[in-house]
Amino acid sequence: MATTAPTDEERKRYYSDVQKIVAEDVPAVSLWYKTNIAVTRPNINGMRLSTQADFLALKDVRKGS
Repeated sequence: MATTAPTDEERKRYYSDVQKIVAEDVPAVSLWYKTNIAVTRPNINGMRLSTQADFLALKDVRKGS
């Protein structure tokens, strides 16, 4: 609705309304994200990075020859 509002004033009112709703209803808004980086040796197998940036990916890691 706001993107098609005919005037800046109307657009401002729509965005202000949305900000109020979000501030009242959303418990938290994440303003950052985790970056997942791994460095291994060539003889390390099974390393797959998780999209959650946790350490569960390490459960399948094995040292090869």
